[in-house]
Amino acid sequence: MQNIILWCRSNFIEYAVAFIIFLSIPPFFMWSFDKLAPIYSFLVFFLSLLKFRKLKKTNLLFFTSISLLFLYMSIRNGSNIFGYLAPQLLCSVLLFPSKFLHDVFDKFSKLYAATIIPSILMYVLVVLIGVDISYEIVEPLNALKDYDYLHYPFLIVTNKLNIGSFRFEAYYDEPGVVGTISGVLLLARGIHVKKWETWPILISGFLSLSLAFYLMLFANILIFQNIKVKILLTSVLVFLGAVLVENEVVGTLMFDRLTIEDGRLAGENRTSSKMDVFMERYVGSNEFLFGYGGNYSQEVVNVGGASYKDFLVNYGIVGFGMLVFFSLLFALVFLRPSKLFVIYFVIFGSVIYQRPFVNHTLYFSLLYFSFLYMSYKNRCMS
Repeated sequence: MQNIILWCRSNFIEYAVAFIIFLSIPPFFMWSFDKLAPIYSFLVFFLSLLKFRKLKKTNLLFFTSISLLFLYMSIRNGSNIFGYLAPQLLCSVLLFPSKFLHDVFDKFSKLYAATIIPSILMYVLVVLIGVDISYEIVEPLNALKDYDYLHYPFLIVTNKLNIGSFRFEAYYDEPGVVGTISGVLLLARGIHVKKWETWPILISGFLSLSLAFYLMLFANILIFQNIKVKILLTSVLVFLGAVLVENEVVGTLMFDRLTIEDGRLAGENRTSSKMDVFMERYVGSNEFLFGYGGNYSQEVVNVGGASYKDFLVNYGIVGFGMLVFFSLLFALVFLRPSKLFVIYFVIFGSVIYQRPFVNHTLYFSLLYFSFLYMSYKNRCMS
């Protein structure tokens, strides 16, 4: 009993911070509280401060650089005092010890994996088998969406009569959220078949039918895994591809999106056609240096989309350059020229390409906690 109490004391803060990151995704039961998003930054910081009482000079240059990026973003957003303070508190978490951030990332991975298990089981029952289970109608998180969701116990399903309703969304508003999180966690942690959390993360990514997940998984197998795992997972993927290639749902959602149309992937749907035309005029214009600020891209140019181009339009080549330079520079400092740095490059590219919401607690954690996790783990193993 005493050992359990000691374990709870030593792990409580890490799990509490991990839980706040989980809430920030957000799951469907937090959709009504989306205006509270800045609060997550405060909670993550102050919970961390409870553990260490004061900030340290650990990672000071890293913190200063990312803090400067976020200050620039706040200025371009025309933020109020809370719009300045919340991002800076989130950046300040980088001043806590790398071991702590490693442990938070590890706990978040386990929490995400544990909570997604009942969602996978419900998905199998409702979507794959067709069991009639009662549900409620839930309004979308994004008011721009023209459809609602069916809320089953532990599961959200798109209430839209199209083939996309077969994709696994778990508790979230898009299957791409599942695909991105699962893909990043597997890249940062590796695919360890003996660890229980690997399997729900892997299965959730498969069921999401997220193109981003499959591309990250392929990169994971190619770069990260030993020859035995390469052979095993490649064989499984080839087998599944051969079995499902004629399936209408999988064919439309996956294989058709891998074809090349007009010089680009057919599945590249992160931007609207209006955005593509806008970018041709934007590059080289007077606004290209510092961007339009605020959420100009999401509200005017690329309504309903999500792309690295949004960040470029909002904050210009200066903001985008700072983001890329600082992130990859310090990943290189922590990971050195190595296979781990290549893995982080894939993580960074995958997140920024499709979900460049760097001031969002979840994506901030995926971007920066991930390479601190890999760095600390690598030091412990060497």
